Amino acid sequence: MQEAYTPKQIGRGTADPQDPDLLLSLDDLTGELAGLDLVHARELDREVRKGAYHTGVASVAQVIVVLPPALTTPRSDG
Repeated sequence: MQEAYTPKQIGRGTADPQDPDLLLSLDDLTGELAGLDLVHARELDREVRKGAYHTGVASVAQVIVVLPPALTTPRSDG
């Protein structure tokens, strides 16, 4: 599961960062997770309450993925 602030967040004053290079759109997130089974992928505005400087409506991208068995099987290194 991943949630990230999107570039639409700039100027809202409800969360950091304000640097567009550190913000991710839904396309950015899904591109980074290509090949994984996306269960949920959505870009939306939602209320956040994370402290004095992180309260209000924020623009976020959310994804939930299912990892393939190869990534969830414990390794046995001996």
